[in-house]
Amino acid sequence: MDATAIREFLDGHRHATVATTRPNGRPQASPLSFVVHEASFWFAISEGQRLRNLEHVPYLALVISDDGDAGHRLFIAEGPTTLHPVTADAARAWADRHGREPSWASALIEVAPERLFTYGGE
Repeated sequence: MDATAIREFLDGHRHATVATTRPNGRPQASPLSFVVHEASFWFAISEGQRLRNLEHVPYLALVISDDGDAGHRLFIAEGPTTLHPVTADAARAWADRHGREPSWASALIEVAPERLFTYGGE
C-alpha cells in the first residue's frame, strides 16, 4: 500500500491486535483501540498486565487486517513505546475518533513504528 492507501486503511479501522511481552517472556496479544497522530500510534491503557508488560519490555507489535471488497489487506508495525499521562488534549483527540473520552485510562501508550509491513492485495 502507498501512503494514501495506508491512511485510508487506518482511518477505516478503530482497533488493532497488540502484542506485548510478559516479564516471563511469554507473548500477550489483545485488541486495543487506537488513534494515529503524526507518525505515531496512541493507545489508551488501564492498570493491568499489559501496562506491566510495557514497563518491563517497552516495545510492541500491532496488526490490523481485513478481508474486505478490495481483497485481503494487512498492516503490521513494530516499535518502542513511551507511556504518557492522559492530558485534556489527548482525551479530546480520543473522543473525536472514538466518541467518548478515555476516562477509564490510566495512561496512553505512544508507539513510533521502526518497522512497517503492508499488503494490499486484490
